[in-house]
Amino acid sequence: MAVGSGVSEVEITLLNVRYEVLYAAYADENTGVDGCTSGLLPEATADTHTYVGQNWDWAEPVADTLIVTEHCREQGPDHLAVTEAGIVGGKMGVNEHGVGLVVNGLVSPNDGDDPFRKPFHVRCWEVLEAERFDNALEPVVASPHACSSNFVIGHADGEVIDVEASPDRTGYVYPRNGVLTHANHFITDGFESRMERQLPDTLYRARRLQRTLDQHSGDLDAESIESGLSDHFGRPSSICRHVNEDAHPQERTQTNASIIIDLTDQTLRVTCGPPCENTYSTYRVGGVT
Repeated sequence: MAVGSGVSEVEITLLNVRYEVLYAAYADENTGVDGCTSGLLPEATADTHTYVGQNWDWAEPVADTLIVTEHCREQGPDHLAVTEAGIVGGKMGVNEHGVGLVVNGLVSPNDGDDPFRKPFHVRCWEVLEAERFDNALEPVVASPHACSSNFVIGHADGEVIDVEASPDRTGYVYPRNGVLTHANHFITDGFESRMERQLPDTLYRARRLQRTLDQHSGDLDAESIESGLSDHFGRPSSICRHVNEDAHPQERTQTNASIIIDLTDQTLRVTCGPPCENTYSTYRVGGVT
């Protein structure tokens, strides 16, 4: 990547550990968000498919750097991923075996104390490299983390598990009535969660999305999922996040992409910008639809 882009290897490496660099700093004062994630089991969806999805919130705007990548490989599974230019492998995505991933940023006190652990973006790559569900979970649970993070990992055959990770421990969240949601704070016991000190809206975003999806459980379709991800309660600090013009320029964030992944059909639908203002483009593992 360094050779192809004309950028130094040091700069490419820094891009690929940007999560650890930024979130270690956020342990004391944070300005970043990663939005709401969700997982839907077949019993909750109208087409009996398994879904994972999220709104990805970050500094405004990143339209020139946000990309969808397609990986076609002789060794290892083909997969689609949404990522930022310069980051290898992707963040949110789905592979040809029906393994899918969406993520959140989390913050706890010991983030960054042991920086030379496997980076967040390497773990994302390894999840999308997995051929089985246990292989997908292993990169997240088998070794300690440098910084806190949340991984919603799903499989087309009807499994979704949320893994909350900090440098000290991991916690697990399972769907309720076929629906699982998460925002930017820890919800399992045993963690000291810090993101909500600067972003109190995390305390209502996931619960609101859960209630919205629960209302349609058993009959969830593309329209109802999109509606939930376009919710504006608490705007600008809403599920569908918009720029707060009163905030410092370095603290202005918005939903830069809304992602809905059908693990059963191995399709990825994504917007460039908030879903209330932009249409979803559809991609399928093995070719654009």
